Amino acid sequence: FDIRGMTANKVLYVTREEANCHYEFSEDAYASIHGLVGDPKWTSDKADIDVLDYRVFIRIIAADERAKNPWRGKIWWAYGTSITDIGIDDAAGNNGHSGKYPLCLEAYSELHRNNGAIGSGGILDDKADNRNYRLNILNTPYDTDLVSIETLPNDDYTNKLGEIGDTEPSTICGALTQCFEYLTNNTRARIVLLIVTGSIHTMGDDDATNYKPYETTRKNWRKAVDKITELANLYGVRVIDADANALDWGRRKTGLTYRDHIHLNYLGGEIFGRYIWDELKKIRPYPSYPTSDLAK
Repeated sequence: FDIRGMTANKVLYVTREEANCHYEFSEDAYASIHGLVGDPKWTSDKADIDVLDYRVFIRIIAADERAKNPWRGKIWWAYGTSITDIGIDDAAGNNGHSGKYPLCLEAYSELHRNNGAIGSGGILDDKADNRNYRLNILNTPYDTDLVSIETLPNDDYTNKLGEIGDTEPSTICGALTQCFEYLTNNTRARIVLLIVTGSIHTMGDDDATNYKPYETTRKNWRKAVDKITELANLYGVRVIDADANALDWGRRKTGLTYRDHIHLNYLGGEIFGRYIWDELKKIRPYPSYPTSDLAK
């Protein structure tokens, strides 16, 4: 097999050709693994070889660092769009799911992630039930330690943003208000509003050189972020704005850190995941009170 990737200190390139190959990673690595499994000297007409193509986050966690991690083993419900949605096979490179940053965040935090995100989903009531992740949020179990809500993509934040004080899910502010009300009254979870990414260029146009951060769509996106951040602050909900802080605009390119006009690739997922983890470490989970204590 071949391992190609990088660590913080070096480029990683490893080749093994013998049987029972073994390689130990001594530090964090972002890598692709290309391998052949089986006997290349087959005797029949059919090759006894399976091709592997894995891209994995490999996390080496020191004992002293693990001891300082308040989130280790805690229960995380991750809600949002396809930017967050991943399947159980995604760590093996399943291109059917687009979420990438949760892979890195889960590896660093050692949280137990539950996927409540929906590809092509939204938070407004104009989405069908199977595309409405707000309905998932409103069924979050009490015994949850962290709820993250990644929102805005797939909803009309230009025309349906609404105002603070809205309570109906016909506006984004109203839908988030419903979510905050439910979560703060019916769970023990820390709530984090995640601002991950909007479009970096027009869909279908891989050349983003003509799309600038001061384009109207981008400015409307940031106005929406400001509004829902204000709403979250009123509820005491923490906001992690990776869109503004994780990666500068010039490095947001399809094929570099994005797989298309909006979805992160594995490198982008690592960059955004690391940033979110650095911010999450500043927040501690609430004590794990039993459910019966909720009404006391």
